[in-house]
Amino acid sequence: MNRSPLLIDTFCKSAAAILIFSGLAKIISEFSGVRLLEIEDPLIALSYREMFWIAGPIETLVGLFLFSSVSTWIKLVLVCFLSGNFLMYRCGLWLMKAGKTCPCLGTLTDWIPINHSIIEKLMFLTSIYLFAVGGLLAMVERRRMMARPAIYAK
Repeated sequence: MNRSPLLIDTFCKSAAAILIFSGLAKIISEFSGVRLLEIEDPLIALSYREMFWIAGPIETLVGLFLFSSVSTWIKLVLVCFLSGNFLMYRCGLWLMKAGKTCPCLGTLTDWIPINHSIIEKLMFLTSIYLFAVGGLLAMVERRRMMARPAIYAK
């Protein structure tokens, strides 16, 4: 019995939940009057407010897109692309020795009674999960597509 479709479906749903949650956290943060939003990001020449206006809706829309009936392979590649960007951003901050953490969840981290460094590490691991598992499953799905091309010819 081939379990990869169930595994891929479960991954897409978990990725959707993560992306919708983090995207909505950014969008909600837009409406807070926190000073953090006016600070310029050390890597990208935009304020966090401007970055959240761009990233929040993109993450939320990609998360919602994962529930669509579009090709599973396209969904997995999209997750890999987006999470790869998250990882490149974090790598850029690290290379610059910016000394700042990624405000991935906007101001939501101020409401959660957990140390910011723990949340930072969890978000980093989440990005790795999305990228590594999404990439592996994309390769499995691509191989499956190549093995049975008549199904995908529609």
